[in-house]
Parts: sequence; C-alpha cells; structure tokens
Amino acid sequence: MNNITYSFIIPHHNTPDLLQRCVDSIPQRDDIEIIVADDNSQEGKKANVKRPDVKTIYIDKEQSCGAGHARNVAMAEAKGKWLLFADADDYYHDGFIKVLDQYRDSDFDLIYFNVSSVYSDTMKPANRTNGLRKGMDNVIKGIETYDLLRYKYHTPWNKMYSADMVKRHHLQFEEVMQGNDCMFSYMAGYFSKKIKVISEDVYVYTYTVNSITTSKFTTSRLITSLKNQAKQRNFLKFVGHEEWSYTWVSYYSWMLNHQGPIIAFRLLLLNVIYLYTIMVESKIYIEFAKNHSQNV
Repeated sequence: MNNITYSFIIPHHNTPDLLQRCVDSIPQRDDIEIIVADDNSQEGKKANVKRPDVKTIYIDKEQSCGAGHARNVAMAEAKGKWLLFADADDYYHDGFIKVLDQYRDSDFDLIYFNVSSVYSDTMKPANRTNGLRKGMDNVIKGIETYDLLRYKYHTPWNKMYSADMVKRHHLQFEEVMQGNDCMFSYMAGYFSKKIKVISEDVYVYTYTVNSITTSKFTTSRLITSLKNQAKQRNFLKFVGHEEWSYTWVSYYSWMLNHQGPIIAFRLLLLNVIYLYTIMVESKIYIEFAKNHSQNV
C-alpha cells in the first residue's frame, strides 16, 4: 500500500552543499519522499545526501540532457499523491509543511503557493518574486482570473501538482538545455480544472546577481531559445493571452542588452535559417492540447 503524500523532486548539478541545505529544509516524515536526480555532476561534487527518505538517481554523461530530463527521470520514480519541484540552490520556509498539510487530502489538480526571494551571496531579501506575489494577490482578491497563474508565471517551484493529473495527461518536462519547464507549467495549467491559490510563503528562491549575463549563449542554446519563444507565443495565442508573451522586438532587445550585439545578430541569423523548423515545433503543444482534451 502506498502511503506517500509528497514527492519532492530535485535536479542537481555540482552544488552538493546547496543541495544539502535544500533537503534539510524538508522535514523527515513517513509520508514524504525526496528524489534527487544528479545530472552528470563532477567527481567530488555529486549528490551525497545521507537521509533514509532521499533516493538519489545518478545520470551519467551519455544520458545527460539538463534539468528537464533529470526531472522526468525522478518523476517516473515518484510515488506521492502530490509532486513538488525544487531547485537544488533554493529551499523551503520553516514550517511550510503545515501549510501544505491543509490540502493533503483535497482533490485539487494544482495548488499555487507564495514564494519569497533572497540574494544567494548575502541571504538578504531580494525582489525577484515581487511580480508573482502581486499576481497571486490579485487572483486571491478577484482582480485577475486563474489564467494569470496558469499562463504568465511558468516556474515549477511555486506549485504543488496532483500526481494523478500529471500522469493522466502524460505531462513531461522538455529535455532541452534551456526553458525545460515552461511548457510543462503551461500544460499543467491548461489541463487543471480544480485550482487553489494560497497566500502563505512556502518556498525561498535564491537569486545570483548577473547569473544570466555571465553565461554566454552557445549556438545550440540560441536555437533552443528561439524554439521556446515560438512555442510560448503560439500557445499563449491559442489560449487567448498573447499579451503575456514577448514580442520578437522585445526578445531581441533583451538579447542585445544581456548578451551583446554579436550574440543578438547570431540569434537573428539562426531565426532565418531555422524558421521552418521553429514554426513546425511551435505548434506541437497546441495539437497535443486539442487532441488530449478530446481523448481524456
């Protein structure tokens, strides 16, 4: 008999000390399991958590395909009624499990909770989740509909997913090196019929200053980014919320400001070269949503 209520899924790569902090923020209980998917970490930096409720899956170089693949591998092993996804460098608020326990026996498909943020180097409060917090407050007050959370904020760590809903709709993270979580979150929002929004803080997102600008986009990452933008834009148009997508002008402006003119020009060139492939792939999730809604 399965008695697991919560499955915490954590992809990991080369940050064992931060992973330990994340795991330590989750209480040890008989109805909680933690699954760590170590994605090809270097020797000496692999996940090495010593807790009886932690299962570690090691993904070697040949099978490595980023956090999306790691999450899928871990999700396939999960036994809990609820799925929660954490990043290894983040952690949970003290006493958060009491908040979640209020809904452990509910039949919601998707539960949104509040997230605070801190700077990773100083641990002082940051403002990186202010937009999400304001959006949740507006939904709770009835100023905005659930669609705001379904389709505008697509991080996986501010949600508790019904495992039944995820399995019933065969939801998977994209196994790409960037933006693996966006369409998973969109599709979970699309298929969820019963949604709950709770105002309490549950999760702490840690922010590293200049983390984007210090990591230059490779060609493969640029192609993935272009495909992601097209998929997101087309899907948001499909659900009637194109206003929440980036325009191509704003996207190129962001790339120019954060990555420089050479990378931005390369992005423009790749967009021309891969235009047909990008447009074909951008329609995949729309067809999935249409077909799966009819078949379930």
